[in-house]
Amino acid sequence: MKSLSPIQQAVLHHFAQFRTERFYLRELARVLAQDPGNLSRVLKSLTTKGYLEKAQEGNLTYFSLRPEENVNSFGLKIDNARLRAYLKEREPEIVKFAQNLIRTPSVSGVDPEQKIAALIYGRATQLGLYPRQVAKDRSRPNLVIDLDEKPTGSKSYFLLVGHMDTIGTGEIDNWDYYPFSGHVAGGNLYGRGAIDMKAGIACELYTLKAIKDLNLQLPVEPRILLVSNEEGGSTATPIFDLGMEHLIHEGLVEGVAAIYGYGGTYNVGIGHRGVLRMAIATKGEAVHTGSLKWQQKEKGINAVTAMAEILLALENLELPKTEHPSFVKHGNVITPGTMILHGGTAVSTVPDYCESVVDIRYLPGVEIDKVEQQVREIAEEIAKRRGVRVELRSFVNISAVSLSPSEKIVEVVSSSAEQVYGQKISARGTGPANESFMLIKRGIPTVVFGPLGSGAHADNECVNVSSLTKTIEVYLQTMSRFI
Repeated sequence: MKSLSPIQQAVLHHFAQFRTERFYLRELARVLAQDPGNLSRVLKSLTTKGYLEKAQEGNLTYFSLRPEENVNSFGLKIDNARLRAYLKEREPEIVKFAQNLIRTPSVSGVDPEQKIAALIYGRATQLGLYPRQVAKDRSRPNLVIDLDEKPTGSKSYFLLVGHMDTIGTGEIDNWDYYPFSGHVAGGNLYGRGAIDMKAGIACELYTLKAIKDLNLQLPVEPRILLVSNEEGGSTATPIFDLGMEHLIHEGLVEGVAAIYGYGGTYNVGIGHRGVLRMAIATKGEAVHTGSLKWQQKEKGINAVTAMAEILLALENLELPKTEHPSFVKHGNVITPGTMILHGGTAVSTVPDYCESVVDIRYLPGVEIDKVEQQVREIAEEIAKRRGVRVELRSFVNISAVSLSPSEKIVEVVSSSAEQVYGQKISARGTGPANESFMLIKRGIPTVVFGPLGSGAHADNECVNVSSLTKTIEVYLQTMSRFI
């Protein structure tokens, strides 16, 4: 095996997973995302070396792995039956770890990630992996987890990415189960962060554990990156450089491809809409609500009602009616008033200040600067008429991104997931944004794929328990085929 090229090793790994099957050139080229001409030369070389057998069926030529007694000497360790037996045995342990992650609150802005990072660090160490903390703020660390103490660097890194923070729970009474209980019912594991994305973290750790325990030889070198502050805005806040940006600054975000372990659906996420968030502040004039001057409209300007008019006007703003082939259902949308940051100072005082947030989601190709200008013009026109001063500032601007469906990572993850789940897998852009744009901008093609579930950023968030081991299998299949 050591004398074989990475592409030859990857082809043999794929054959080893399906030892009783025949492989035809075009189908194999699709699954491995390779040029048929180049793959044909690789198959010929492996046949000449004695690894493969070539045969004819009608007008079609197929290839298969040599008999079992010759396989062991090649060191080919990936075997579906063996892998699934291993994962089935490990499943209770994987679920328990996911439960422990959920039971460790890491709400953005409330619970610094230090505690959950320590939990993950400890578990990774117990599993024989090699974690290290990389932090700008010691209370909000990031984790880099490798398979070996000193990665060789001889192979390209394949990144498994995730974030350790979550959003808040909202009204706890709306949950069927306490959101930090990690309760299992009806085949689902419930809790804040279950699908976004603590189950994904568990899958990523146990993917590396499986590689180590089964001695899987891969054409890539796996590395896990777990970051802080994703829910807090990532690159969008004054503390933007705590998480992924800090890892980038430290030179740790390099790789041939990446999977961000968000879950939810069978789809492979190949991009996301952009996000523009703007803070709008209206400034009026305070006066006692019981005063004669207010009654006679001689003094006082209500900043809150001026804000209300601005938000209602923005609600009717028509955004560009653009379409994008990767975003089948998602379009451009504006949501005014997602937060009222401030409004009024006393029950008997005309409010002289109000601040609110407008959230805009947009597809690739939208000229977002023009949309921002429209928002400013509407706010300024109403402010002038109402006699208030208005200030607007953009504090989040995450680019919309999209990979081509023919990108190698897209095809390999999709075909791996189809094999594991036994159904058609779609590749499409997602509505919510994530940090994959930061990796894509660095030339690292990144998709989103994780365990199945529902309720991200909502009540009763949950992950399907049986999908945890399937997700690990998809990750392993993908890396074994990634040339």
